[in-house]
Amino acid sequence: MNSNPLISVIITTYNRPNLLKRSIDSVLKQSYKNIELVIIDDSSKAPIDLPDDNRIIYFRNKKNKGVQYSRNKGLSIVSGIYVLNLDDDDYFHKKRIDALLF
Repeated sequence: MNSNPLISVIITTYNRPNLLKRSIDSVLKQSYKNIELVIIDDSSKAPIDLPDDNRIIYFRNKKNKGVQYSRNKGLSIVSGIYVLNLDDDDYFHKKRIDALLF
């Protein structure tokens, strides 16, 4: 078993760039570093400013499809062994992934 598996985190978002920033930061600042962050933008009208981090994968729906469609789209993109969902108005404690793995 791989002791350092890739963990995928999916964040879906729609028109909440300020809340999204906090969610993204909470994932990127995890004590566990082998992660990919998949952000699915459900066709927001508000611009999204993403940090420059190669662990981020960004996809924007061409039109608003809803949260469940967006989560499923995220699932079709991820590469990780384990997948976590995070709402754009929520955040992870800095050791959230460590606590789940170890």
